[in-house]
Amino acid sequence: MSRQHRTFFADTLEAALAKARRELGPEALLVEAGPAAPAERRHGAFRVVCADDGAASTVGENETPNCPRSLRDESFGDVCQRLERLEQTVAMMARTVTPAALPEPLARLGNLLAVHDFPELLLQELLAAVRARLAADSTAGAEAVLKEAADQIRRRLFFRPELAGQRRPTVIVLAGPPGAGKTSALVKMAMREAIAKRRPAAIVSTDGFRVAASEQLRTYASILGLPYTLAETPAALRQAVAENARCDFVFVDTPGFSRNEQDWALEWARMLDEIPGRETLLVLPASLRTLDLLEAVRWWSMFSPKALVFSRMDETDRIGGWVSAAMESGLPVSYFSTGQRIPEDLEAASEVRILEALGEKRAGASGGLAAGAGR
Repeated sequence: MSRQHRTFFADTLEAALAKARRELGPEALLVEAGPAAPAERRHGAFRVVCADDGAASTVGENETPNCPRSLRDESFGDVCQRLERLEQTVAMMARTVTPAALPEPLARLGNLLAVHDFPELLLQELLAAVRARLAADSTAGAEAVLKEAADQIRRRLFFRPELAGQRRPTVIVLAGPPGAGKTSALVKMAMREAIAKRRPAAIVSTDGFRVAASEQLRTYASILGLPYTLAETPAALRQAVAENARCDFVFVDTPGFSRNEQDWALEWARMLDEIPGRETLLVLPASLRTLDLLEAVRWWSMFSPKALVFSRMDETDRIGGWVSAAMESGLPVSYFSTGQRIPEDLEAASEVRILEALGEKRAGASGGLAAGAGR
């Protein structure tokens, strides 16, 4: 028998949580929380759903312990939506907690991080870390706060501005959502890592569904003087890799799968797992809002990426999205794609953009700490 869920209503989220704790104890398992549905608002503006550990919890023969049946029956997309709702709830709860008054430099830092679209929980974590590190220095001003904030972010990130190339051939697979800029990033990498360094390489497209994309890549390969293959099946891809075994790199472009093409994406992920020497780079647009980037990182984890590439860096000045996505994934960031020019607009990922966004390298300029509150 699975756990019973109990729902508590109140006029505020804090009051609903307090009611749940009073009745179920401090260890009550939070399942869901947020604004009540219109039909339920006669009971209160907010609702909290908790698992009641006091109920009978005998595990059935085919049941997983401590996993509500509703979660096991949900699709991956449903679970992602549930996680996003829980994240928003926790962020809402974080905002309801009234912290001790922040010194002015820290308050301005909080405003600046919010402008850069850092999620609430990470924002509060960074502020707390900066405050703790500078607690002994009562005279710490804007410059010290900026430097410590940049250090805190850098400690949570990894940069790997190069391709591994540990075996021959190294198969570089670029995966990511439609329109992320995978094809142009692939050509830029081929020019940077192969042509410029005189290393043999080949280009393979697996995207036979978009004729324009495969023809564009064929044209680039011809201009670069690199072998090109269109591989529309797993067998064709394995054959293309085998035929280019003497190359240092085989660059593979993949279709951009939408969220409703999960089954198709899973098939391709399994196929790519069988390719020896594969290194998948996940390409994501930095211009997406933070919540969308975080969800994309989770969705594309089925491809087991080894590093991240952020495109469209020229379309946004905000760093909160790509920084949060990199932290969420725990993956190194390899490249920033910063425009349409090939190969000029491919930048080795580094901490420079973090320093510039926080104004550490150009104190007093717009976007720095002093201007953060009003931006």
